[in-house]
Amino acid sequence: MMEAKGLVPKHGSRGAKWVSVKNKQESLSKKGHEKTVTMFVEPGTIQWLESLSEDYWDMDVGEAGFPDGVFTKDNEPGAFGIGINLLDEFNEKVKKVTVE
Repeated sequence: MMEAKGLVPKHGSRGAKWVSVKNKQESLSKKGHEKTVTMFVEPGTIQWLESLSEDYWDMDVGEAGFPDGVFTKDNEPGAFGIGINLLDEFNEKVKKVTVE
């Protein structure tokens, strides 16, 4: 069994990795998304994500076009799309991961 360390990019993709800090997202009901992954992070991590965030709908790039930033979407409150170049820094803030 492998110990979970945090987020990893999808093979062959440069898109953002999405996390939610408030609610389960609707995508959890889709096939392949039946598990809930909970990450316990250092204090200040949400504020760090917020400080880097830009509204997805205001940007003229797709998720792969903002690898050094964080997306938010008004229709998904509490969700953050973390650019792939920030995954290592985000993962350093992860203290524990559980899967249900």
